[in-house]
Amino acid sequence: MLLAYEEAEWETDYEARRAKLTFVVVGGGPTGVELAGALKEIAAHAIPRDFRFIDTTTARVILIEAGSRLLPAMPEESSQSARKQLERMGVEVRLNCPVTDFREGEVELGEEVLPAANIIWAAGVRGAPLAQTLGVPLDKAGRVPVNPDLSLPGHPEVFVAGDLAHAVDSLTQKTVPGVAPAAIQMGQHVAKNIRSEIEAGEGKSKREPFQYRDKGTMATIGRCRAVASVKGAKAYIRYVEVLKKRRNAVGRTFCDAITFGSIGRGSDLAYSCPCYSCPNRLRSAVFTRFARSAQT
Repeated sequence: MLLAYEEAEWETDYEARRAKLTFVVVGGGPTGVELAGALKEIAAHAIPRDFRFIDTTTARVILIEAGSRLLPAMPEESSQSARKQLERMGVEVRLNCPVTDFREGEVELGEEVLPAANIIWAAGVRGAPLAQTLGVPLDKAGRVPVNPDLSLPGHPEVFVAGDLAHAVDSLTQKTVPGVAPAAIQMGQHVAKNIRSEIEAGEGKSKREPFQYRDKGTMATIGRCRAVASVKGAKAYIRYVEVLKKRRNAVGRTFCDAITFGSIGRGSDLAYSCPCYSCPNRLRSAVFTRFARSAQT
């Protein structure tokens, strides 16, 4: 990414320079939203004084999502908040806009061809090639459909966990998302079943089906900007405690503009602070720390 700015610094052709200063992020999930926000913040606030011949604040960051809204796993209010915050930062958000093709230096959006030297794919990944050697049916993403206990169909001695597993929650009957908390819980679940069988003897212990405990989702959009869907009052209270520890009791309370939704089965939260010069600003590390603690 930084090399793109270095190349643009010495590029004499205007169109080529604009292409080098154009960043296209494909995928409006948490990864795409966070990347788009980070790219724009770096261009607008971190590196402008490091270049003499280009204005990095004019860098174009485009977030492309094939669906009707960003962060589809979050509530509608969080999606709208994320979009508004990104657009206020200067990110171009394009919804209902599937990528039909891409190649070096170009992205095709139907009939539109978008020149861009920097294309970042954040619209999901395929399973590891190892899955193709197992001789079992795979889903369209290259993942292995597994039994409720995460074992391989026809091979109870083999377990598949993490991004390689196409698992269905035994309680909700929904596909388990490919996120780190789910992978951690899968690993713990498999270890628990294996340990039970070792202690009780093979065939004497009943394997428990896997249930994913979703404690919430968060996307850190940028400095002092984030959206979160927190599940349960306990996680909600923990989030408030993190904010209280970091804010100044006098003079900076206007920077702690917090909008809370209702506390029920899930609590929605959106936070933004436009005051970049505020010495008491809540940095992204606060949100990252909360996300890790809330998900584990």
